Amino acid sequence: MWAYLWPIAVIAAGIMVLGHRRGAGALPAGVARDDTIVATGIFGGPSVASSSQRFHSASLTAIFGGVTLDLRHATPAPDGATITATAAFGGIDILVPRGWRITTSSTPLFAGVEDKTEAAGELGQDAPRLHVDALALFGGIAIKHDKH
Repeated sequence: MWAYLWPIAVIAAGIMVLGHRRGAGALPAGVARDDTIVATGIFGGPSVASSSQRFHSASLTAIFGGVTLDLRHATPAPDGATITATAAFGGIDILVPRGWRITTSSTPLFAGVEDKTEAAGELGQDAPRLHVDALALFGGIAIKHDKH
């Protein structure tokens, strides 16, 4: 019996760790529900778009699947926006318009995290800001301008 139970326990522990990383909880004061996105793809995946004019944050999780977040018609909140992205044996694409200042912090383990955006010349101090905190395990996370 133990031969069947220990793999289930390991998988359950991994799912719990990923669930805690998503950071679900109460929204900060002044942030509307429409300004945040939570998307999860397990053995499949959603494609989500936002046109929020005060986009605050997103929590994206892809496990053996994929998630696409399209922010090309959104505007970050004045103090910037943050995305927490976790991909395990899957992939996440984050689509952003040109002219945004993108910063990343990433932990790729047998995986890749790529910022494929191109800065349109020198960005001003008032350029919209997006920070992506990425964890990729045997998968990939890409920040880019187009779906290709």
